[in-house]
Amino acid sequence: SEYQKAIALDKNYVDAYINLGVCYEKQNLLNKAQTALKKAIELDPVDPEAHFNLANTLYKKEELKDSLNEYIKTLKIDPTHFQAHINLGSIYFQDLKDDNKAIYYFNQAKRIKPKDETAYIKLGELYFKEELFDKAISQYQVALKLNPSNPTTLTQFGLVYLTRGDTRGALSVYEKLVKNEASLLMPANSLAHYALGIAYEKSGRFEEALNEFGTVLSLN
Repeated sequence: SEYQKAIALDKNYVDAYINLGVCYEKQNLLNKAQTALKKAIELDPVDPEAHFNLANTLYKKEELKDSLNEYIKTLKIDPTHFQAHINLGSIYFQDLKDDNKAIYYFNQAKRIKPKDETAYIKLGELYFKEELFDKAISQYQVALKLNPSNPTTLTQFGLVYLTRGDTRGALSVYEKLVKNEASLLMPANSLAHYALGIAYEKSGRFEEALNEFGTVLSLN
């Protein structure tokens, strides 16, 4: 590859080792990725991207403790590394079930990039899991202000309303999502159509519910 050629010309070319490691990681050649990224760190121990990408590789290898340590090293070098905060929050939320630490890292990410929807969506998922529905709704509302047509956010947002028994709120979200599919030529979302069918059924709008369930069956 071009990165291997660069390394052949200059054995101390840190960025080439990092990019080589990233390429290996994307191809799931994880041991090779780890070797390249460790070489980058050996050459420059305070390069945040080397530690960050090593953390990604170690996470893929299911070496959770070492992955966490590398993300933390990334943040010690660069406290404003947005994606390291997101990834740490995700590990604490999904893998370690430590919601308090997850909330901390997602909030840090929000402070770094307040106009990026990612952290708001993650917090919405977390609060929904904890059944803190009002908090979940507030996070999804901000995310949708930043990106009004995100189908994943709209699907999750509607699910909050549906779970808390707010059929009217769920209908408003899912009808918007289905309308977006048509106007933006988006692929149909079977979960959204199913949830819309449930909302119609709960509202006594049985013919419309049947149409939505029919759509789900045609998609599957």
